[in-house]
Formats: sequence, C-alpha cells, structure tokens
Amino acid sequence: MKKCSMDDLMDAFASLPFRQRRQAKMLAHQRGISVEEMLLEIAMAGLKNVRLEKIRADLLHPMDAGHWRLIDQRLARLGWTRERLDAFLHSSESTVPGGTIRTLGDANRVLLALRRAEEQK
Repeated sequence: MKKCSMDDLMDAFASLPFRQRRQAKMLAHQRGISVEEMLLEIAMAGLKNVRLEKIRADLLHPMDAGHWRLIDQRLARLGWTRERLDAFLHSSESTVPGGTIRTLGDANRVLLALRRAEEQK
C-alpha cells in the first residue's frame, strides 16, 4: 500500500467531477477549513497508509442530512441518545473505523448495526 502525499491527495481531488469538487469545497468552507486541510483530515482519519480509492470515496459520498434523519429515527426507536450512539461508535463493537460517520457507507453500516440492535431488543 502506497503512502499518500499532498500531491496524491490533490490529484484525487482534481479527478473528481465538478459537482463533487464544489460539494467538497462547500463542506470545507462550512467547517471553516481549507480543502487541503480537509483532504489531510480524511487521509489521517484512516490508517497511516491510505488508499487513494478510499479518499475518493469519502469525497464522492459524504454524509448527508437525510441519513442523519434515518439514524435519528432508529435511535428514537431504540431509546438511545446521540451520546449513546457516540459511545457505541467509539466502542470495540463499532462498525465504523475511527468512530466517526463521514460517508454514506459509514452511515449504512451504523444503520445496519442499529437495526440489529433493535431486532435483539
């Protein structure tokens, strides 16, 4: 596995379609950071050796409000709070690496885990 340099990160960003680049820039702006800082955060959130495909996937499929609504509905059915979800995400049973929901894939893994928890209840 190859370590990513800032040039690799910027190349991955530049290879995105215009709409996804604009979306990523808006997300970085909302968070008050530069695109470069956001790319570094994405790279550092995973393992030391991050695959470019993973970085590209994080940028192409960021978490959205619709998925948060689904997660909140599932939490309400379970009687969980966001704090309880956060504790679960940072536990050894977490389905999300790093304990942070960043992408739609992460959200889907969390929703599946919550559904299983609801079925066991």
